[in-house]
Amino acid sequence: METTPITGLDEFDKHLDDLIQDPSLTLNPKLFDDIELQLTESNILPLIPRFLPRLTTVLKQYTEDPTAIVNLTIKLLQPVPFEDVFSLAQTQELITALESPAPAANLLGIAILRKAAAAPRHISFLCTHPDLVAAFIRCWLVSPQVEVGHRGTKVLGDLLDIDSAQAPPPPPTRPIDPDTMLSIRREPGHGALWDLLFRNRPMYTLLLDLISGHHPDMLANPAQVSLAQDRVLRLLPRLASIDFPTVSRSDILPPSPASPPQRPRQRRSGRERGGGDGGEWVDTIPTTAARPAARRGPAAVRGAAAGAAVGRAAAHGAGGFLRDTGGAAARDGAVGLEAGDAAGGGGGGGCRGRGSAEGAAGAAGSDGGGGGGGFEALGGGSVAGGGGAGGGAVREGVLT
Repeated sequence: METTPITGLDEFDKHLDDLIQDPSLTLNPKLFDDIELQLTESNILPLIPRFLPRLTTVLKQYTEDPTAIVNLTIKLLQPVPFEDVFSLAQTQELITALESPAPAANLLGIAILRKAAAAPRHISFLCTHPDLVAAFIRCWLVSPQVEVGHRGTKVLGDLLDIDSAQAPPPPPTRPIDPDTMLSIRREPGHGALWDLLFRNRPMYTLLLDLISGHHPDMLANPAQVSLAQDRVLRLLPRLASIDFPTVSRSDILPPSPASPPQRPRQRRSGRERGGGDGGEWVDTIPTTAARPAARRGPAAVRGAAAGAAVGRAAAHGAGGFLRDTGGAAARDGAVGLEAGDAAGGGGGGGCRGRGSAEGAAGAAGSDGGGGGGGFEALGGGSVAGGGGAGGGAVREGVLT
């Protein structure tokens, strides 16, 4: 031990013992950083049995930010094989790390799971703990931290690559950056993780619930659904290159897209300036039953149909598609309205507003033709029917 060229080991030893005896003590992050920066391949091995068990003990009972502890633990774990990790941390402890609100703990759990990519048999063993795999999937898609999402995408891709039963691709004919390689396997895997993720109904349903906004962890945070969808989309090209038939079809039906909660309607008063001829509409927009008949040109009809289609197809959970039987609720990021035929055309938004901004002029619509936004209302701001031929000014509930 004396030959290990690291300074501060005795002080760090004492600090670890003090933290174990009294978890309420203030952690000295500089000591952890100093030791971590001095670790190399040549000196790390004798320090693993000396520090890793105690670091694990400290992590279990420490209630403050564990970043410094986790960073050093990850560094010490680098040469530890996958089989030995479970002698240091039980399955439930790994699940606890993945479910922790601390991103550092999440990254530690992901780093440990990455070790299973060393051999297909390790991944098969990992799949005998479906609760642990499910915790990993939830952590990957639910965490708002960019680094957790990035590492989760990379690790899941590596695990599925090594586990694939498909024959490995031929070796590249020229040097390739390891970070850009679509495949890292050198032999066919067992397919255990593919079966668990894509053919096991509870696991596949968990994945679908998370990216569609049905999972309880997503209901209170629609913006996270967009992040989850982004992480899955970033992984799909790699998986498609490995096993396209498996990722392109499934016998398990997806859940229906989650409908955002209905927002209470509020009456608005005052005047809002219209587009086109500069006309105005006054007070509250009529409900569906009270809407006056109005002309609708072909472009407006196409705009309404396109906006409704966009909403039904893909805008759920991204702050996007809002439904309201009166046809007029909106908030930041809303891209269309289905009820009331006030929908934006093509790729545009039917109604875009802030807070509880309402109004779509009933069946008369403020339909944006082609690809424009039908109307925009920021508080008591302006209203304009955009989008070429489908646009028009709204005045007293009538499309002009």
